[in-house]
Amino acid sequence: MGDIHQPLHAVNRGDRGGNRVQVSFFGERDNAPYGSLNLHAIWDVHMVRRLISDRQGERAIVSAPIGGRDRAAWEKGSISGWIDESHAIAKNLAYPALPVAVSCSQKIAGVVAIEQAYYDQAAPVIEVQIRKAGIRLARVLNEALGR
Repeated sequence: MGDIHQPLHAVNRGDRGGNRVQVSFFGERDNAPYGSLNLHAIWDVHMVRRLISDRQGERAIVSAPIGGRDRAAWEKGSISGWIDESHAIAKNLAYPALPVAVSCSQKIAGVVAIEQAYYDQAAPVIEVQIRKAGIRLARVLNEALGR
């Protein structure tokens, strides 16, 4: 359930969901033990880690209250609709916010420097996606358990 909420798991620009887009993240290039950083890895791990650090721990993200209106909206829909939602985030944020000019069909070459401006746009979206994933997982489990 968590994977479908990571936008780069729901897109492919011919770059394997950002795996072929080399990046530096606040000057770092190493993604030990996997080699060099790529766009997919920073959405999977590195921006999430930074978000957790910025919020002083996971607890601040997962225990923050979720309003009834948000909960009801997030529970609606289907798994395929949730994937489409993640695809839209990748299409409208993950790629367009990159600090390089690139069209939809262009391959992104070189190492793209991901710094504060990109993170500032992505972090609130990542936080909401984490929270949506929890609400939606609960819905799917409740349905599977007949509750």
